Amino acid sequence: MRVFVSWSGATSKALAEAVTEWLPKVIQSVRPFFSPDGIAKGSRWHGEIAKELENSHIGLLVVTRENMQAPWMLFEAGALAKSVAFSKIVPILFDLPLGDLEGPLAQFQSASFSKDEMKRLVRMINSELGNDALSGDSLDSSFNVWWPLLEDRIHTLKGNTALSYTAPRQDSEMLIEILSILRARSFGVQQVEKKESEERRVHSEADSTLSRSEVMRRYAAGVSLSGANLVGVDLSSLNLSGCVLRGSDLVGADLSGVDLTRANLRGANLERATLDGADIAGTDLSYSNLWRASLRDIKNVQEVGSIKLANLYDVKGLNVLDQLFVSASEAVSLGDYPSFVAFYKSRLLSKEEFSEMFLWLAHPRFNFLREQSFGRFDDEPIGYDWRETDPDSFTS
Repeated sequence: MRVFVSWSGATSKALAEAVTEWLPKVIQSVRPFFSPDGIAKGSRWHGEIAKELENSHIGLLVVTRENMQAPWMLFEAGALAKSVAFSKIVPILFDLPLGDLEGPLAQFQSASFSKDEMKRLVRMINSELGNDALSGDSLDSSFNVWWPLLEDRIHTLKGNTALSYTAPRQDSEMLIEILSILRARSFGVQQVEKKESEERRVHSEADSTLSRSEVMRRYAAGVSLSGANLVGVDLSSLNLSGCVLRGSDLVGADLSGVDLTRANLRGANLERATLDGADIAGTDLSYSNLWRASLRDIKNVQEVGSIKLANLYDVKGLNVLDQLFVSASEAVSLGDYPSFVAFYKSRLLSKEEFSEMFLWLAHPRFNFLREQSFGRFDDEPIGYDWRETDPDSFTS
């Protein structure tokens, strides 16, 4: 997987080089791109660098006090934002408090060059690797082995760099704490991996719908809602910015007026959901199912993080400009569940990859679809007859 490492200035360059050397030691399948050629970061940007920007899956921006408004840093951040989801662009701050980050880069959720923050960062990168991802134990072991190498480089640079800046105001401490919480949610760093795995199992095996209050409790605690059963739940007007709803079942849910900026809805089922007035700037809606969803007055459609291979069959309420944007995207139009599954099977997704991408398929009411599409899963419950569904439903 390609990771683009952006820098501007001598200190940022040294740190970017250190990160580039360090990341593949921690996660062997990661291939960072770092251009040490100052000339290339100018007149020749349209060559190799432009190609790397387009092909990269994640962008890391090494930010110092001196370069957070640097034109080249902002250019690369903007180019990355067009290629990857907002949640996959991470400014890493060097001797710069989170509350002091200003300008366009402040829209992204940042990290610092600390052990805990860098561990969260590598976990986010590892989560994007699919079948190549390391197990939790292997990742932690690798990180602990190689962290001292990067830590030494950071301390050396701090010792050699004379940075003068005004101390942040005392009343900014609360703001920094709030931003830290949002940053942690963006990375999807929740509880320990064992607890997150257990919650996913409960979401998959239980057919109980979470209440609005339970959703907010988990969101406030930074707990992932991946694969959650949220069928028909009223979530209207909530702030779910940065929330992890990957693969969740939101059939008929009311998301009107919800702040979904930078939320992760990858592979979620939003059949007939209401998103009227919702803000989806930076939201990852790739592979999601929006069959007949209501999108009236939806905000920032053209700033969505990704709608790659999302199913937008018969969506309601998009204005003309947003319709043109959607028609030019990689979205698809599939009118029923069997066609939906058949299409993604044609993309060479295995049963295991389906299970990981579309977590909502694990709910018992979709037994028929899994059996019809892949054959009977081992020890899965039986008893849902698709012929008894509402004739106006997706399976009709």
